[in-house]
Amino acid sequence: MPSKRKSMTTADKLQKILNDPYLFISLFMKIVDKNGNTVPFKTNKQQATLLSDMAFD
Repeated sequence: MPSKRKSMTTADKLQKILNDPYLFISLFMKIVDKNGNTVPFKTNKQQATLLSDMAFD
């Protein structure tokens, strides 16, 4: 029998996003590229390392 997952409330989802800077960046941050297009911000290796090394509490 499959296990039932408790669905997250909107408040739970918001709290999860706010507690995870990488998730926040990947979902909400946009930049303008050299062609003038608005594109999703994607962290490079150094930025991802910095985020993982920082403490967010």
